[in-house]
Amino acid sequence: MTFVRDARRLRMVVLLLGAVVAIQVHSLGAAAFGPRASTWGGARVDAFVRGVDGALWHRWRDGAGWHWESLGGTPTSDASAVSWSSGRIDVFVRGFGGTLWHRWLNGTTWYGWESLGGQLASEPAAISLAAGTLDVFVEGTDQALWRASYDASGWQWRSLGGRLASAPAVTSAGPGRADVFVQGTDLALWHSTVTGATFSWEGLGGRLGSAPSAVSTGPGLLDVFVRGLDAALWLDHFAGGWQWRDAGGLLNGRPTAAWSGSGGPDGFVTGLDSNLWHWINGAWENLGGLLAFTAGVVSGAPASLDVFGQSTGNRLLHRAWAGTWSAWDDAGGVLLTPNDPITLPVPLYRQEMALDCETATLQMALAAYGHYYTQQDLFSLENPDTRPPVMGPNKHVIQWGDPYTNFVGNVNGSDAVPTGYGIYYPVIASMARSHGDPYAGGGEGYAPGTVYEAVAAGHPVQVWVETGWGRTWLSTWTAWDGRPVRYSLAEHSVVITGVSPGAVRVNDPWRNTISWVSKSTFEISFADFNNMAIIY
Repeated sequence: MTFVRDARRLRMVVLLLGAVVAIQVHSLGAAAFGPRASTWGGARVDAFVRGVDGALWHRWRDGAGWHWESLGGTPTSDASAVSWSSGRIDVFVRGFGGTLWHRWLNGTTWYGWESLGGQLASEPAAISLAAGTLDVFVEGTDQALWRASYDASGWQWRSLGGRLASAPAVTSAGPGRADVFVQGTDLALWHSTVTGATFSWEGLGGRLGSAPSAVSTGPGLLDVFVRGLDAALWLDHFAGGWQWRDAGGLLNGRPTAAWSGSGGPDGFVTGLDSNLWHWINGAWENLGGLLAFTAGVVSGAPASLDVFGQSTGNRLLHRAWAGTWSAWDDAGGVLLTPNDPITLPVPLYRQEMALDCETATLQMALAAYGHYYTQQDLFSLENPDTRPPVMGPNKHVIQWGDPYTNFVGNVNGSDAVPTGYGIYYPVIASMARSHGDPYAGGGEGYAPGTVYEAVAAGHPVQVWVETGWGRTWLSTWTAWDGRPVRYSLAEHSVVITGVSPGAVRVNDPWRNTISWVSKSTFEISFADFNNMAIIY
C-alpha cells in the first residue's frame, strides 16, 4: 500500500497576494483540512468539520437559526456532503481502516455510520445526479479513480482507472453526467466524463501543485480551479473547448470553486497572509478572516454564497454574501489541525500466554474491525515448532525454528533462557486476511513515515520491537530450513493506534497498557527487526 506522495518542487514567484517567497508544495498524500459545506436549497446551509475530539461535527442553519451537533465517527479525511432533496443529506468520509464511511440524514433522523469498503488514499467527492442516486469518487491506494454508486439496487464499486496524485473533484455539466477532475501522477489535470456505466478520460495539461476544485455554471460549462506549481491560481474553462487562464495570486493550499447562481465562477483561496481571497470575473477581493486551511463554500438560495473557514485559532468562521458581504461570524468549536494527535478505536487485550504477544496484537486489530476470536483459537493456527534451540556460548542461538513459517518454541516458556521465542509477520498477516481483514498486508523495510501515514489514514499497524523499548544484543540464527533469522531475545509485538507530531500511541499486550512513546524511541527499536510491520 502507498500512503504518501512525493513532495513537489520548490519554486520562487512574485504574485498578487504577497511578495517574493519560496513555496514548498506539501505531500499530496497528506490529509486535507478545512470545513465542507452542502445545502438542499433555500435558507438551509450545512457545514461539516473534524473536531479535536476526532469526531465529525455538523453546524447548520435553518429557520430557527444556527445549531451544532456531533456526528461521531472516526473521520481521517474531510467530509463530502450532498443532498438529493429537502430533508436528505448524505455525508462521506474516509474513516477507520481507510475505508469509505457513510452517514445520512432523512427528515430529522441521522442514521448510523456504515462502512462501504474500499481502500482510500484521500478524501471522497460525492454528487447526486438524481433523487435516490449517489456517486462517490475516491482515490484508491492503488492510485486509481474508484466510483461507489448507489441506486435502488444498493451500492456498487467500480475502478475507473487513471493514475492519481490527488483527491478527485466532481461536478455535473449536464443531466445524468458526472465530471470528475484529478491531478495525475504527471502533475497534469485530467478529466473523466462518467455517464451511466460508461466513462472516458482526457488530459487537460497544466502543472498542478494541488488537487483541483470544479464547478459548472450551466449546461455544457465547466470551470476547474487549481493551484499551479508557481503557487498561482489557475482556471481551466470549458465552453465548447478548454482554455487555461492564469488568475495570479499566491495560494496557501488548494482553491475552492463555487457559483452563486449568476455570473461567472467564484474561486476562493487562502493566501500566504492567511486572509481569504475571492476571485470573480478576473478581479480579486480580500475577505480577511485569518484562515488556516481551505474554505468550504455553498450556494443555497439564488445569488447567495455561504463561506466557511477554519481560523488560525482553530475555530469555525462563517461569512455570507447576498449582494454584499456580511461580517465574519465566529461559530466557535475546536477544530482538528495537523498538529493534533489522531487516535484509533482499537481495544486493549492482555496476552494470555507468556510469549503470545503477536497473537494478542492480532486479536486487538481484528476486534477493532468487529471480528472477535480468542487468543487460543488464533494461536492454534500458528503451528508451533517446539523443538529446543541449538545454543552456542553466551546464550547465542545457533539454530532454531523459522518464525516466518511457525511460532518458534514453547509459548509458555521463557525468551531469556531461551525456551520460547515468537512468530513474524507472514503467518500473522495471512491469519488476518482469512479472519476478516482482506486488506491486511505485511513485510519488512517499512519507513517509519509510512507507519505514521497509515495510522493517520485510519489503519492500525502491528510492529515488531523490543520489550520495554530497550536495546539488546542482536544476532542471526539459522532456521532448520536454512533461512537466516535476525533475532533479539527481547522480541515483542505491539499495535500502533495513534500518532502525533512527536509520538506514537501503543497498545501493549504485555504491559496491558495504552501509552504514548516518542517517535525516536520507537524508530530505534523498530529498526532492530528490519522495520517489520503489518498494516491492517
